Amino acid sequence: MLATSDVPAGVANVLSGSALELGPWLASHADVNALDPIGAGPVGKVEIARAAADTVKRVLDTGDEEPDWIARPGLTRLRNCLEAKTVWHPLGT
Repeated sequence: MLATSDVPAGVANVLSGSALELGPWLASHADVNALDPIGAGPVGKVEIARAAADTVKRVLDTGDEEPDWIARPGLTRLRNCLEAKTVWHPLGT
């Protein structure tokens, strides 16, 4: 889907691996703005939150239970990791 879309290269990155293995690395990386640590377990979530504090990123509080992925999830989880920006384009310049 991304290959045939109009999204520029580098906008979306897909990583595969264990949340416990990738989480601390992503949390400490300065170019990552938000994380959803689902699947990391209670100890992994604490480690991810601690590593994320150094780069002041958002870490979604996921609770202790895995979400029901079969139910219609909505956009709530996604909205927690997004930020909206307004860009002004002056006319006549």
